[in-house]
Amino acid sequence: MDINLAHQKFGHISHNAIRHAVSKGYITGIELDNQSKPEFCEACAKAKSARQLFPKESETQATKYSEWVHWDLWGPASVKSLNGNSYIAARIDDATRKTMLYFQKAKARPLTPKNVMKPISILNLAAISR
Repeated sequence: MDINLAHQKFGHISHNAIRHAVSKGYITGIELDNQSKPEFCEACAKAKSARQLFPKESETQATKYSEWVHWDLWGPASVKSLNGNSYIAARIDDATRKTMLYFQKAKARPLTPKNVMKPISILNLAAISR
């Protein structure tokens, strides 16, 4: 068997590890072609490639309150609140970094003025993040 085919068949482990395992008898039932040379493996190269990091600072930022709003949903909590809530929706204003937390009973419950009264907690992170 060609070393490159064995490399693919054994989950892309190193060529030297395959040769060692076959020579020590850890892998049986195959004979490696000692004349075959390891070739470039595109799958291994892609797996080792590093992805681009997120920038430390955003290149775009809102300048007015509510111009750009980020939402994050956390849950379900392992224990429900006294009001039966299991989820927390966080609303973060991009310009001021003002964060509002809304407690919810269900994940699919939409946040509309009709079913959201007042946020339970209001955190102003502008002073912390700057």
